[in-house]
Amino acid sequence: MKIKTQINTNFNLFIEYTLVIFIIALTGFEFFFRDNILIYYLLAPLSLIAFVNNKYNISKRAIIFLLIYGIITTSQCYTFDLPYSLVLTGMLRFLIYILIATILTFNFLTIFINIVFILCVISLNLYFFSALSDSFYQFLVNLSSNITPINFDPLLSSSNPNQSLIIYTVPLVRVFQNNGPFWEPGMFAVYINIAFSMNVIIKRKMWSYINLIFITASITTLSTTSFIATYIIILFYYIYIDRKNKSIILLVILFLSFSFLYNTELIRGKIATNLEEIDRGYSRFGAILVHGIQIKEYPYFGLGLATLIKQEELLGSRMVTPNGLSNIIRFYGIPFSILYFILLFKFSKIISISYSSHKKNYLILFIILLVVAFSQDVTTRHLYYLFVCFPLVSKETFLKNVKLKGLI
Repeated sequence: MKIKTQINTNFNLFIEYTLVIFIIALTGFEFFFRDNILIYYLLAPLSLIAFVNNKYNISKRAIIFLLIYGIITTSQCYTFDLPYSLVLTGMLRFLIYILIATILTFNFLTIFINIVFILCVISLNLYFFSALSDSFYQFLVNLSSNITPINFDPLLSSSNPNQSLIIYTVPLVRVFQNNGPFWEPGMFAVYINIAFSMNVIIKRKMWSYINLIFITASITTLSTTSFIATYIIILFYYIYIDRKNKSIILLVILFLSFSFLYNTELIRGKIATNLEEIDRGYSRFGAILVHGIQIKEYPYFGLGLATLIKQEELLGSRMVTPNGLSNIIRFYGIPFSILYFILLFKFSKIISISYSSHKKNYLILFIILLVVAFSQDVTTRHLYYLFVCFPLVSKETFLKNVKLKGLI
């Protein structure tokens, strides 16, 4: 009996890790993120097997959410003459997220942190060896040239020239930023800082080995948003968690370090470029203006998959407009976006309280989710969709998995 139970536990854990790995990969890995069908052919059967095996159930609020989503996408298909099959595939995709969220209610934070930590360790080793050795860097370039990402489009990838080793992305430009396995360093920064904030919530420590790896990885991305997010996490820790006298000294050092990084030519240049190109949709600030025009025109149900068509009409280009905070609003409209951000806030609170009794810890996770979304379109990708589905898990299932009461 014990052996059977252990086998079942190991099987569930294998499925849970597989689900999280592929949610991460499909959201941003250079090799995987263009794939639109793997979620149906791989994650759907895996999540269904684990869901049925553990005798979970779907809550009424999840069903209501699916119906709301169906109404919005049906309206979009009618307005923009899109195929109605998009309604069914979209609802199926969110059903998969709900199944995965149900399965992962107890282990998600631990699994997510472990996976991102491993990705950081791999990337840091390859990054530093590449930076120190031209021959090793050339070896990675030659090796990765034999691997073609799924549905690769050279035209759409011209803004971030790189090659994929699946678990690591080799940059083809000598402004050496650490992409990890992601299509660009800013996307890697999203995962680093979310995992970093989660680990601070769980461990209530700052200078652990795992956190040092996260901080180092964040610095090597040379991403302005990553620096800001990492700074906010450390600042939050010393204001709300560790209030000892030495914290004041550390905060001063932290401020001086942040000021130094801010004043480097690369970071100041990136900020200046974004401000100068505010009238262009592919800058972070310009994206808000572009999205604002489209939100004003379609405030109630958004543009959905017609965003690229409307964007080409407005900008003459289908380039990504990288601001997730406004992108979700133009995608689904204002009413659904309000629900979306409420669910994202509840995700932060539910997940955080499951691991920590400190009432304010969840705020840092929610803040970081918003900060990193400012420079990436992650709010309309798999990972964030999964996040907003966690609060939709039934109360009975959540209490069964987390073994705590009064959290929902």
